[in-house]
Parts: sequence; structure tokens; C-alpha cells
Amino acid sequence: MSDYVIVRINEQLVPEFQINYNTKTASAHSSVVSSWSQITLQTHQELVLVLPALLVLSKEVKIPSKNDEVIKQSLPYAIEENLSTEIEENHFAYCKSGENLFDVCVVAKKVMQEINLHLEKNQLECKKLYSEIFSVPASPETLSILSIDDYFIINNNNQGTRLSQQLVNDYVSLTDAKKVHVYASKPVNLSSETIEYKQVDIHLFQAKLLLNNRAVNLFQGLYDKDTDKENQIKPWKKSLTLVAVLVMSWLVINLFQLWNITQRIEEIKYKQHELLIKLIPNASSSELNNPYSAIQSRLKYAQTNKSNNRNGFIESLLYVGQTLSQHPNIKIVSIRQRDNKIEIKINAPNVSKLNQFQESLEKIALTRHVKTGTRETAKGSVSSVITMEKL
Repeated sequence: MSDYVIVRINEQLVPEFQINYNTKTASAHSSVVSSWSQITLQTHQELVLVLPALLVLSKEVKIPSKNDEVIKQSLPYAIEENLSTEIEENHFAYCKSGENLFDVCVVAKKVMQEINLHLEKNQLECKKLYSEIFSVPASPETLSILSIDDYFIINNNNQGTRLSQQLVNDYVSLTDAKKVHVYASKPVNLSSETIEYKQVDIHLFQAKLLLNNRAVNLFQGLYDKDTDKENQIKPWKKSLTLVAVLVMSWLVINLFQLWNITQRIEEIKYKQHELLIKLIPNASSSELNNPYSAIQSRLKYAQTNKSNNRNGFIESLLYVGQTLSQHPNIKIVSIRQRDNKIEIKINAPNVSKLNQFQESLEKIALTRHVKTGTRETAKGSVSSVITMEKL
């Protein structure tokens, strides 16, 4: 088994200390480093980098999919509300934690780019980059705290941060975790009485957890060290996938629009059928099959036989029918003839639609005087009686 050199980087992306971990003897010793050039590797050793928790946002999200591409595309939007910067400025990495559950880590792209520059400049090979919260145990309903010198690393089910001692006391008092475990190499002074202390060798403890735990490796996607050659050899796969996604999106959008139009047509036909029954109760079966043509036919027939209708009832209905074709959201409640006037009670979604209907009717019924009566407002609609009278 290989030996590991685990190097922690501070917030300025400068190496801070390194842990040399021997897997055969399960032993670890640490040393201080202050620059990238001080990191030295033997041929059999593997470099592991650890980022401060303050530079990495960690969160568990739920995505109901097993498709890797769908998961990758969904991650930014599943965690978008927790970001303080734009999605495009961040790099996302993840690993599966349960059924449709994923541990997600987000770090600024400029951080990833700077780390890569340091690795290339110093000719260092590294395939693993973790947040330091994964050097602390993660258990359901348990708040885990690792004490290191004058600061504490918090892991709350693989979501965490780095805090000072004063802030840790406040954090513990506000947590809803059922258990609080503190791991330290020496006694620490925390105020909570619910804390369970466990004394450990800090660096050995961190090394074992980082290498054996379920940690999110930030070297994924564009920064994946294992897939660079494959991506160079087969770039057409990404292009083909993108084309397929675009075609599928186009098909879905067009099918949805077609379905929406079909539903609208059916709705209009139903309203025409209802109007025909109200206007012509004795309509024939052929007229009921095509209510729009039936209404048009009857109105035209009535228009050519005005002399048989002294009060112009059918002619007025023609004007109303023509206006309704322009305003399908207007409903006719009732129609009656009194003296030489036609009274039509209508129902509209709002006052604006009612006014538009009246204005259109006035433009079409040039031989009629059109006026609106009292308006009554009900929940979600407005009704009124429009009176039509020969000029």
C-alpha cells in the first residue's frame, strides 16, 4: 500500500503543514511547511491536498435521478440559493451519500485554477483535493467537532465550517443535534454539558478519516486528473450529447405547444357548443357537430331576412356573435328582448375585458346604440347587462 503526504492549505492557498501517513504501520507525523516548494514527495508517495472549510461550501442535496449528466446539470440549481456568488464562478463536485442523496462541495473556480498553477509550477502530481470537514467524523444527528490548536472544525452530517472557541460555544448552544462529540489531543474548555470528549492523535485521526471516509474529491469535471486524456481523445462525445439534449428539448417544447393548442381548440369548441344550445335550443345534430358554422349560417340567414324580424333581434345576435369571436373569454349569461331593445347579460374575468367587449361591439354594431348597465363584481369575475337599441 502507498504512503501519503497530506498537505493543508490555508485561506491564502499557501501550504501550512503536512502529515506523512504510513499505511503499513498506521502511523503519522506532521511537519510545518510554508510554501509549495517545500512539499517533497518520494516515488511511492501520493499527495493529498486539504482546503480550509471556509473556502468550501458543503451541503447534502436530493436529486431524483441516476443519470450522471442530469445530476451534474442539476447540482448548481439545487444549491444556488446557498451561494454568495454567481453559478458560473463556482466549481461543483459531489459523491453519492444515499438514495437520491448527494454530498456536494462548491469552491470558487479561481481557487481551483490557482491550485493547479501551483501544482504545475512545482511539478507536483495530485489527484485528491478535499475540504477539511472530511477530516472530522460525520454521523446522523451528531455534531462532530475537531479541536486543532486555537480553532475548531465542525462537521454536521458532512456540512460544516471552521470556528473559534467562542463561536463554537454559540454554535453548540444553537444546534439541534442529539449528540455532540469533541475530538481533541488535549482537554478543551467548552461550556456545553452535553458534550462527549474523545482524546485522539489529531494528525493520525485526520489522515485515517480523509483516506478512508466518504469524502468529496474536488478534482472532478474540468479538474479531474484521471480523465484529461480521455477528454482530449474523444471530444466529439460531449458535442454529440449536447446536440441530443438540444434536439430532445426542441421536441419536448414543440409537443407541449401542440398539446396546449389542441386543448385550447377543444375549449373553444365547447364554448361554441354551449352558446349554440343557449341561442338555438332546437338545433339539429349536424349543427351541434359544428356549432360555429351553425351560428354563422343562422345569423347570415337571419340577416338576409330582416323584414321578417321587425325588432332586429337576429341582427343584434349577429353583432354579438361576431364580437364574441374576438373575445372568447366573455360568457353570455342570458339574452332577452324587451320592447325594441335587446338586453344581454354577460360575464367577464375583469372590468378591462368587459370594457374591451363593449368597445368591440360598438364598432361592429354601427346601426345600434350600445350601452352598459350596472356592473356587479363577484369573486374573480364582473357581470353587467349590455343594452342594444336601433338608432
